[in-house]
Amino acid sequence: MRISKRRAVHAIYWVMFFVTLHYALSLYINSSYLAQFIAESNVGIVYTIGALLSIILLLYSERLVRRRGLYIVTKRTVLIVIGATLLMGAAEWLESPILALSSFFLLYLFTLLERYLLDMYLEEYSKDGETGSLRGIFLTVMNGAILFSPLMAGFLVSPSGFWRVFLVASFALSIGLFIIIIIFKRMPERKRVASKSLFSSFWKVMKKSDIRNILGVHFYLQVFYVVMVIYTPIYLNSEIGFSWPMVGLISAIILSPFVIIQLPLGAIADRWLGEKELLVAGFLLMAIGTFLLPFIGHASFALFTLALLVGRVGAATVEVMTETYFFKQVNDGEAGIISLFRNTQPLAYVIVPALSTILILYFGVRELFFALATLMLFGIYHSLRLKDTR
Repeated sequence: MRISKRRAVHAIYWVMFFVTLHYALSLYINSSYLAQFIAESNVGIVYTIGALLSIILLLYSERLVRRRGLYIVTKRTVLIVIGATLLMGAAEWLESPILALSSFFLLYLFTLLERYLLDMYLEEYSKDGETGSLRGIFLTVMNGAILFSPLMAGFLVSPSGFWRVFLVASFALSIGLFIIIIIFKRMPERKRVASKSLFSSFWKVMKKSDIRNILGVHFYLQVFYVVMVIYTPIYLNSEIGFSWPMVGLISAIILSPFVIIQLPLGAIADRWLGEKELLVAGFLLMAIGTFLLPFIGHASFALFTLALLVGRVGAATVEVMTETYFFKQVNDGEAGIISLFRNTQPLAYVIVPALSTILILYFGVRELFFALATLMLFGIYHSLRLKDTR
C-alpha cells in the first residue's frame, strides 16, 4: 500500500533525525579516536583521504541509484554505516590500527552518501511551492540532533575508550533503518534521468559572478567547520586539559545558535536586511571568535565557551544566509550547480586537513586558529562582492 506525500516527508524527517544523531555523536570524537592509533599530526591526512574517496563515491552514486533504486541503495548504505560504527568500537577493544582506519573510511564515505540519499528523497516528495519551508524544517531537525549529541558523547566517553559512543550511535541509526524498512519501501520512486555534467555546470558558474562568489562564501564556511570539527576537540582535551564531559558541554552550548537564530535571521533577511549585510557580520564574528582562542592559555570554561560561541553565532548566520542567497539565484532545474554547491564540504575536507597538517607540524594548533581567523576575512571580501537581493 502506497503512503501519502505528507507521511513520506514526516518519515524522511525522522530518519534524518536518527542519521544526524548517529553522525553527530561520533563527529567530535573521531579525531581523538584516530589519535589513539596514529600520530596526532597525521589525523588530517586520514580525513583528506576519506574526503577524496567520498567525492569518487558521490560522483558514482547517481548511476548507482538509477541502476538499483533509491530504496535499495539507501537501505544498504545505512546497514554499512551501522556495521562500520560497530567495527570502530571493536577496533578499540582489539587495539587494531588497520581495523580502526578501514572502518573509519567506511563510516566517513557512507555517512556522506546516506545524507545525500535522504536529500534526494526530500527533493522527490516536496512540492516546488513548499521547498523553502521543508528545507527549513529539515535544517532544524538536523541541528536539533546535533545540539545534544556532543553533550551525550562527552558523558559516554569512558577511561576504557570511545566504544560506548559507537554503541549508542549504532543503536540510534538502527531505529532509522527500521523506519526505512517499514515505510520507505512503500514510497513510489520517479524514473530518473541523467543530469548535466559537472564540467558544463562549472563553466556556467564561472559566467555568473554572484553564484561564483556565493560558492566561494560557502567554501569558506566549510573550511571553518573542518578546522573546528577536527582540531578543536583535540586542542581542548589534549592541550588545554578539559575532560571529555566538559568538551561535550562546551560543544552543546556553542551549537545552540544553529537551533535558535537561523529561522529569525531568515525572516530578517527577507523583510528588512539583505543577505549581504548579515554575511559580512557573520564572517566578522567567526574571525573574532577564532582569533581569540589562542590567547586563552588556561582551562577557563567560561572564556573558551564565549569565544567559541561568538564564532558559532557567526557560522550559523553565514550558513542560513548562504543557503538563502544561493537558492534565490538558481532553480531546481540546475542540478549540476546545486551539486557543486553541496560538494564544497568534501572538497574542504580534501584541502584543509592536508594544509593543516603541514601548518601544525611546523608551528602548532594555536597558529592554525590564527590562519583560520585570517581566512574568514576573505569571506567578508567575497560577501561584499555579492549583489544584494534587497
